[in-house]
Amino acid sequence: MKKRSIKMRYIVIAAILLLAVAGTAAFLNSKDRPEENNGELLTISRDGAILAEYTLEQIREMPSKSMEAHLSSGKGQDEDGVYTGVPLLYILNQTDEALIQECTRFIAKAGDAFSSVLSQEDVKESENVLVVYEKDGEALKHFDDGGAGPMRIMVIGDTYGNRSTQFLVEIQCQ
Repeated sequence: MKKRSIKMRYIVIAAILLLAVAGTAAFLNSKDRPEENNGELLTISRDGAILAEYTLEQIREMPSKSMEAHLSSGKGQDEDGVYTGVPLLYILNQTDEALIQECTRFIAKAGDAFSSVLSQEDVKESENVLVVYEKDGEALKHFDDGGAGPMRIMVIGDTYGNRSTQFLVEIQCQ
């Protein structure tokens, strides 16, 4: 009986240690998750390293373009409007001019873990991919309030909105 209680004690101690290690790892990793970003910060990264972070206000101060676009949705939620934002090419060049030459794909990541991939050719067309913060002259509503923002990727040349990443928080350059 004594042997059994000692064995049970070790099992309980091992379980507590495993839970502590798992909890600590989850806490430490949660700081790096894009979901923790409230959407008002755009991170540009490459090979796991953060190259730059731009606040929504900094993005708004960059040279902007307004483009009319129609997005068809499989859910029947088509969108028409005039979208205002900064060309992704401009933001990447502000970060490091070599990015657009050295990287062949750019992953747009959303705060809800959605992501889409843009090719080098997509991004090089300066008026094709915008980091949008306004629609029809009004700030994008926050994703948590049923909106698409505060920032989103718009691929103006796309008929369907599957690459127009809402609640944009990061661009990973690869």
